[in-house]
Amino acid sequence: MKVEKKDYHKYYLRAPNSAQRKEYRAVQKRAFEHRLMIGDSLAWNGPNLFPDTLSATSQTLTETINIPHQLRQPLPHLLAPTAPAFGGIGWSLRLVESVREGKDLPSQIWKCEVLRWEKEEEVSAGMVVVKLRQQSLYVEPGPHDSNPDFDDWNWWPAEYYYIQESHVYSALRRLQGRILPTCYGFYNFKLSTGEQCVGMVMEDLTSTTDVLFSVFQEEKKDGLLSPEFYTPFLFEIFRAQKAIHDEFELLCLVTNLKNVLVIRETTKDLRPHLVFLGFGPSKTVAWQTESRTNLMESQKGTVYYDPTELIWNWRISDQELLGRAFAFAVQGVEFDFSKWARKNQEKLTQELPFLEGDI
Repeated sequence: MKVEKKDYHKYYLRAPNSAQRKEYRAVQKRAFEHRLMIGDSLAWNGPNLFPDTLSATSQTLTETINIPHQLRQPLPHLLAPTAPAFGGIGWSLRLVESVREGKDLPSQIWKCEVLRWEKEEEVSAGMVVVKLRQQSLYVEPGPHDSNPDFDDWNWWPAEYYYIQESHVYSALRRLQGRILPTCYGFYNFKLSTGEQCVGMVMEDLTSTTDVLFSVFQEEKKDGLLSPEFYTPFLFEIFRAQKAIHDEFELLCLVTNLKNVLVIRETTKDLRPHLVFLGFGPSKTVAWQTESRTNLMESQKGTVYYDPTELIWNWRISDQELLGRAFAFAVQGVEFDFSKWARKNQEKLTQELPFLEGDI
């Protein structure tokens, strides 16, 4: 997969000044006052902006994938030739429940009912989730958002995140419906204010899953988490990460377990079914390697330059990041996850022989 180079500096060439911040906040205020509400409808017109992101066809689904969980079947109407993905007309999304919405957020997420015209009447085609990258409600640039890793200015706009996410769903399309949500494509949506924004339409998992972080917090109400409870999740979350790594060289960059779902009916299973979300910040290994090279070249002879830094193990980096996120979620006042991991190193090695770093 070739990652397209884009210049996102058309938003801000450098950190915005006070007048630009005032203007940004005014735009954000107006957008918030006219934000989407339950019952609103969005015209859903295609085609899909990134065709390769569409959930894999039945032909590719027959290929062997080393994941034990059954494929969650997609909504057939949304993959048919008359669907919006292929330019079909007469479709809309009716907002039925807010998953996440408000100011200073990377996306506005809504559960929606899919409606389509059939024989001069509007009929339901199922439920989906739409993830809108609405620039006017996007997080405001901070005064310290700078990093030589991205041309001295690393406030990335909404466009950056949906393009990054499209790359991931394209590269990992065979894992959709298993450890990723099924993707029905990325589309331009026009809001009532006239603002255009890109939204990703995906599988609705709101009624069948729980956020893994919340599952752990709920279990903690009765005391400390027991190893018997969280160990199956520990094993499975690293197996899921490995499946992603094996499918494509990608740093998932999971920094907290709020971006990991568990299929509710499998919570007590020895192999709970997990689903990864939130791939906007993810980076390909190729992108990250080039970025590190450019950073060191820019620092040569000034601050810091060490050629050996180019020799890095991206799997270890991603595993350790996920390990810290897991440790944070299960940590208790009287419980040290790191000590538990060292004590149970033999079991971890047996169950997760592919781990290359410490967790």
